[in-house]
Amino acid sequence: MINKSLAVGIVFLFIVSSTIPMVIGYETKTIIEEGSPTLVSDGPMDSAWPMFGRDARHTGRSPNGASGNFLYEKWKIRLDAMVSFSSPAIDNNGTIYIGSWYGTLFAINPNGTEKWKFETPDWNSDMTSPAIGDDGTIYIASKNSYLYALYQNGTEKWRCKLKRHIISSPAIADDGTIYIGADEYFYAVYPNGTIKWQFVTGNAIKSSPAIGQDGTVYISSHDGNLYALFPENGTLKWKVRLGGYIYSSPAVDENGIIYVGNGGMHTYPDLCAVYPDGTVKWKHHISNLLASFYGGPVTGEDGVVYASVNYNLHAFNHDGSTRWKFEIWEEYSSPAIANNGNIYTMRAGDYGGDSNIMSLISPNGEEISSVHLYPDVNYDYAVFGSSPAIGPDGTVYVGSWYGGSNPSHAGYLHAIGTIENEPPNKPTITGSTNGEVGKEYSYTLSTTDPDLNPVSYYIDWGDGTNIWWLGPYESDEEIYVKHIWSTTGTYTIKAKARDGFGGESDWGTLEVSMPKNKAINTPFFSILGNHPNMFPVLRHILGL
Repeated sequence: MINKSLAVGIVFLFIVSSTIPMVIGYETKTIIEEGSPTLVSDGPMDSAWPMFGRDARHTGRSPNGASGNFLYEKWKIRLDAMVSFSSPAIDNNGTIYIGSWYGTLFAINPNGTEKWKFETPDWNSDMTSPAIGDDGTIYIASKNSYLYALYQNGTEKWRCKLKRHIISSPAIADDGTIYIGADEYFYAVYPNGTIKWQFVTGNAIKSSPAIGQDGTVYISSHDGNLYALFPENGTLKWKVRLGGYIYSSPAVDENGIIYVGNGGMHTYPDLCAVYPDGTVKWKHHISNLLASFYGGPVTGEDGVVYASVNYNLHAFNHDGSTRWKFEIWEEYSSPAIANNGNIYTMRAGDYGGDSNIMSLISPNGEEISSVHLYPDVNYDYAVFGSSPAIGPDGTVYVGSWYGGSNPSHAGYLHAIGTIENEPPNKPTITGSTNGEVGKEYSYTLSTTDPDLNPVSYYIDWGDGTNIWWLGPYESDEEIYVKHIWSTTGTYTIKAKARDGFGGESDWGTLEVSMPKNKAINTPFFSILGNHPNMFPVLRHILGL
């Protein structure tokens, strides 16, 4: 009887222990829902943008888009910290997920309000780009060496401690395996948070892995090599040396060609195309400037490869020749391709008046529209290391980092819409063109908006004073404004109109002259004016 009870106890302990993940050398915290599979999953979520690069091949190509010729900012939400290199992921409910410098993952509703946020214990723990599994699990890694799995309500499902700092973003294979780099270590992680296998490269992995259609895992390393690994056990299939430092994530096209950029402080940047067997198809030498290739390439349906490097958005043909390039002054993020073939890219993200611009580029390399993405705080510079992601309705999302002394730093998630819109016509300005200093004059302004949108006016009086965006007013409505010039001179009144989507007109102008000082009105001079015969007497008294 005792032996039978002992046997039952042993079987019970075996069953219980088999459900607890045990990985020597790693720390895991798991919460597994009752009845759910522990080691299998159906891969990435079938959503608008479930991971960096949109899919496991990092094509950067969306099945969604919005037709139109005009970009405008739909909304922005300020986050508690800068967004450095985390790019948005979007689930099948339209919720947007993005990580911050201070180790916080934000879930943002499609209307721009915060849904929830998940905070790690380490404030200085920059998060990479999230990835979303088919069951809604959100995978996010942070610099503090943890890979986290979260439920869709933002609570923690499990965490897995890896050996090194994580700068890589996770990618999810069709079987649900999560692949991620941590410095020189590369990991395959089961959906329950246990380690499947690991592989060691010669230097840090600072990119997101790509997964080919046959399951082959491609990783680029700072050691200058592109690696191909078997997904079953992580053994090396092949590696090819491309040289330099490789920050760029690989991208795989429909023919299995792998594209990756190299370059660095001591290396000129190249875009490299590699066959699935590991032989180099071609290397395109981009520039004789020592520059790093940060943003990963993306591939269009027609096989054209797009990449941001050396202050240009480049389009490359199948043979590696340049199709066109467009100056953008931004090289940290990867472009995104809409379903109509148009490309969204950050055109600038550094200093000055051309900072923080998103542009919409046609497949032939022409700019269709652009929009400035301003914060609502003072800033000295802007950084856009985040790559754009396209939502189910064609809205484009991107994270930002604005820096300066007051405030020190601010991060945002921006939502950009694309519509058909014509800006207002050039305003007409009517009123006095000659006058006197110190006297108030009235002017009438009006314009027509082709889309009949309400308009606001910016008015520059030409003397260093202005009126910022007065309005809104109806299209064709006449408005009346007044101004006083304090010194003599010739001034050009300038006015432009802006509609509710940010479309701005050309300047309307009117030149005015203020040649006279306003007459001095005192009782003494009034008496002289009323008694002209007193002038001879006054002259005699004064000896004139």
